[in-house]
Amino acid sequence: MQSQQKPVIIVQTTIPATLKAFFKGQLRWLQDHGFEVHAVSSPGEALGEVGRREGIAAHAVPMTRRITPVADLLSLWRLVCLYRRLRPAIVHGFTPKAGLLAMIAASLAGCQAKIYTVFGLPTGIHGFRKRLMLTVDRLSCALADVVFCECESIREAAIDEGLTAASKLKVLAAWNWSTVGGILGRLDERHECRRRTRELLRIPPQALVVGFIGRIVPDKGIEELLAAHTTLGKEFPELYLMLVGGCEAEQPLSPAAVEALRANPRVVRVGVQEDIVPYLAAMDILLHPSYREGLPTVPLEAAAMGLPVVTTSIPGCVDAVVDGLTGILVPPRDSQALTRATRMLLYNPELRRTMGEAGRTWARQNCNIYPAWEELLRQYNQLAQVPLRGCNGATCT
Repeated sequence: MQSQQKPVIIVQTTIPATLKAFFKGQLRWLQDHGFEVHAVSSPGEALGEVGRREGIAAHAVPMTRRITPVADLLSLWRLVCLYRRLRPAIVHGFTPKAGLLAMIAASLAGCQAKIYTVFGLPTGIHGFRKRLMLTVDRLSCALADVVFCECESIREAAIDEGLTAASKLKVLAAWNWSTVGGILGRLDERHECRRRTRELLRIPPQALVVGFIGRIVPDKGIEELLAAHTTLGKEFPELYLMLVGGCEAEQPLSPAAVEALRANPRVVRVGVQEDIVPYLAAMDILLHPSYREGLPTVPLEAAAMGLPVVTTSIPGCVDAVVDGLTGILVPPRDSQALTRATRMLLYNPELRRTMGEAGRTWARQNCNIYPAWEELLRQYNQLAQVPLRGCNGATCT
């Protein structure tokens, strides 16, 4: 008797770094629990790493993060061909561009079930760019059978923006918490990492260090961050700002910000780092003044490392920090509020310590990712049992 074929799941992101960062262990776990998992993303070394790490098939389909009509149509054609060949039971799209392409391609290929996950909304953006981004999300949500949000504040924002019916939106924190457990398991390295990293970067042991981890772009609040550091540097002569991440040509900083990065000897830039633990360990406070987020990973990781966090009161961030307990929430685009909150922590080492300890405790209580994975598996099993809707396995020529 022939064994029953495993149902196929396609997980799709725009860039392979997203797969590498947020799906560690999950794709292998799903494969071990009855599915044949395929990852789809733009070409890159990280895509091959994900395939080898998770023991799954990885498919490279060029996709751009910006709207590029000709290239997007070519990407869509390639995806339809791939989906018709693989005949997935479920196509699960992540991030705006890959999500929309996945939902359209899955519809054209007649695939069985479609899921879109909203990682974040353009809450701090205005004008045409915001309308365009919301339109992309609305289209993805309209084509999807189920829409996941990683936290309650993102779900509420999605309802307020009219992305889709509230009944279609489900909260499932199955991705951005995935790195926290690993950091909690390395807390015994913290003091040695702190010493070595500061020594390497020539930061004095007694200096105060505020840090940022992420893309060095305006949407992450870098302009406000630099303004706050400039003001506070006059009060704290040994205050350093550590920036972990890279700039992007598509979202350049202002000339004034570029000059501040270049000219200030107390601004330490270390570029993109695969292992952020040594840099978190070297910090005293994490600053995350972003304009828009999903459920942000870095504040969760900082809490696990025992750092107080100052972040913005926007959807996503409000679920990553307990205001007054594990950190401080400030309005977005408000450098003065960011300065005041950071100043309070700099002047009060005991407050830094108690918030850091509370953050570590909170992270331990919330970092078990397996209940969320089990709920994801339950949702997949439920959708995979729906009869096929005409996916005929045709090939493209």
